[in-house]
Amino acid sequence: MRFRRRDDFLFWVMLTICVASCAAVFHNVANRREALAADNAVKQKAIADVERSTAGADVLQQKINDLQTTVEAFDRSLPRQENLTKVMDGLKALAAEHSLKADRVEPLTASPAADEQSASIDSLLPEGE
Repeated sequence: MRFRRRDDFLFWVMLTICVASCAAVFHNVANRREALAADNAVKQKAIADVERSTAGADVLQQKINDLQTTVEAFDRSLPRQENLTKVMDGLKALAAEHSLKADRVEPLTASPAADEQSASIDSLLPEGE
């Protein structure tokens, strides 16, 4: 009978160890699952923040494209550099024909960028003024 009791005891010890290890494994899996859920929540919040911050980007890009189209249309309407000398010669001839005096007028500078691109403007004024 002694042999039977020892086997029963070993069986219960092994069963207890098995149950304890299963409980530890399930507890570890539950902790990992909670950590993954918390990490997913943080990532979902970050994605929502990015979507919210870029919500107006499409509208802004459309406005930029519209302005760029307008600037390109304006540039096309300006006379070309080759034609500019013809236009200036025509203006000088017209001024001479109507006895106007050409004065040089310096533009006002509103910003440093305007300073870089500014050039003197020839203004045609009547000789009496």
